[in-house]
Amino acid sequence: MKGALWHLTNIHPPGKVYWSDQYTVMFKPIEVRRVSDEVAHQLRSLIFTHEFAPGQQLPPERHLADRLACHRSSVREALKRLESEGLVDIRRGDGIYVRDFMKEANLAALEAFLFTPQNDLLPAVQEFRILIQKEMARLAALRRTTTDLAELDSALATGLAADDPHAFRAIDWRFHQTLARATQNVLFTLCMNSVRELHERWGAAYFAVAGTISTTRRFHRLLARAVRRRDEHRAAALMGKLLDVSNPILIESLQREVP
Repeated sequence: MKGALWHLTNIHPPGKVYWSDQYTVMFKPIEVRRVSDEVAHQLRSLIFTHEFAPGQQLPPERHLADRLACHRSSVREALKRLESEGLVDIRRGDGIYVRDFMKEANLAALEAFLFTPQNDLLPAVQEFRILIQKEMARLAALRRTTTDLAELDSALATGLAADDPHAFRAIDWRFHQTLARATQNVLFTLCMNSVRELHERWGAAYFAVAGTISTTRRFHRLLARAVRRRDEHRAAALMGKLLDVSNPILIESLQREVP
């Protein structure tokens, strides 16, 4: 990975961090998009992958700004966001320290965690996906309304004519978002909304693989039928089978993208 290097080492007094040439963490210059978003993304990735360990002091704002080639205000905004997510502790007059995200991070950090491009995180993400989406399908079958059924039917009809990966990705999102709303539980809807960008990225990789559109279309039909019949157990089982089929293909597709 090309980019500027942070050189960190611990010397006395204990607990303080000074910047020299013995410990390296990689940064790369900021690309064109909202700068604070990119700063937060890079810092989160280093925290989630333990490049910055719990309890470790981060470099000061001005050094981060220099290495990331951005303004200090962007760094400050990114750090405040990480603090709100439970990832760092900003101690006025002392420094910025990494918190143990396994103990302290909150739901605000979930989407960022899902976007961390590391192969070893993908199985954990997929386990979580199975847990959420199977229950979502079950509750949708129990609680769906006639409006929900009409929306599912509309998504199915539109999906029949969508053979392009980009177009079908949008249909797949619409189908799953409708299932989330059909649960009548706002948390499922909010969870789905929070990972829309992730679905777009994953869908682009997944639906580019031959056969995935036709397989997903078939599962959509079967799921919609189970939801219509209020067959909660079949709906959950079908969602589980769909994920069992899609997860290995998706993981392989995403791993090809991860350096």
